[in-house]
Amino acid sequence: MSTMTLAELKLRGQLSFPASLDTYYQSLLDAAEEACLAECGIDSGTATEYFNGGFRAYMLSYGPVSSITSVQVDGTTLENANYRLEGRGSKLVILKETAMGVGNLKVVYSCGFTETELFKNAVAMTVQQLAKLQSSKQVSVINRTTEGGTEQLDQNLIPVAAKTALSKYKRGLVL
Repeated sequence: MSTMTLAELKLRGQLSFPASLDTYYQSLLDAAEEACLAECGIDSGTATEYFNGGFRAYMLSYGPVSSITSVQVDGTTLENANYRLEGRGSKLVILKETAMGVGNLKVVYSCGFTETELFKNAVAMTVQQLAKLQSSKQVSVINRTTEGGTEQLDQNLIPVAAKTALSKYKRGLVL
């Protein structure tokens, strides 16, 4: 599912590895992307939202929006010519006022945040973190015994800098 190639990962992550480790780093890249998507709260990059009708403008919660799949009012799909995206792709504007109703406007759209520079940099940082944890044999360790008993290790795979960057795309935030 990778949004970037291994060559791009090498540049972004300032990594240098031989071609013999391509499969290993591809698996880290796939795991990092999955972790970063999970951090954002959007698994597939698509979102469905329901709004109360009666207005012409609606702020979409997840973004940036790459495309609108469908807009339905009371189960009837609107033609593409009847709406547009504004405000850096986060505001849906419907050309004619919609019928009043509670949750009667359904919007399905694709979030294109996985193509942004910020997301790709977060993935590269996460690959670096995963590689460090694996080289120190800490990835599979969940508990360890100490003098005080057994303690849980923090298995935070996404670095704080990447989490901070990804917080822009967290589900429920408007860009």
